[in-house]
Amino acid sequence: MKTIWKYEIEFEPTTLRLPIDAEFRCAAVQGETVMLWFELESDNETIDRTFRIFGTGWEIPQVYLGRPMDYLATVHMPPFVWHIFEE
Repeated sequence: MKTIWKYEIEFEPTTLRLPIDAEFRCAAVQGETVMLWFELESDNETIDRTFRIFGTGWEIPQVYLGRPMDYLATVHMPPFVWHIFEE
């Protein structure tokens, strides 16, 4: 059975241990924290996945530590707008 779980990410690179089949569903600000939601089966094998937050106007490397980065979402935390990428 699949469930949806939320995870907090920091403004520093954040590595989460997620089930291998975890599918990104949503990003939002809850209070003053950036959260990611994933749909997953909690009993599957896990892998480490790393996420980074960039502000509007910041340089965003296409490759970070030798790995390409994929855009996931944009969240609003007035007066800032943050952009979330996965390494």
